Amino acid sequence: MGVAADIGGSDFASYIRRIYTERVFDLDVQTLVNGVDPTDGVQRAY
Repeated sequence: MGVAADIGGSDFASYIRRIYTERVFDLDVQTLVNGVDPTDGVQRAY
């Protein structure tokens, strides 16, 4: 019993194409990362 999962990564352009253009996924998990300067991450996200 359990869940089979494949965890993969790719460059940003490939990720955007796969998720938002081709819609080839079962589940997509995204995180919000501020980086070293909170102004960059927070202002861009909100």
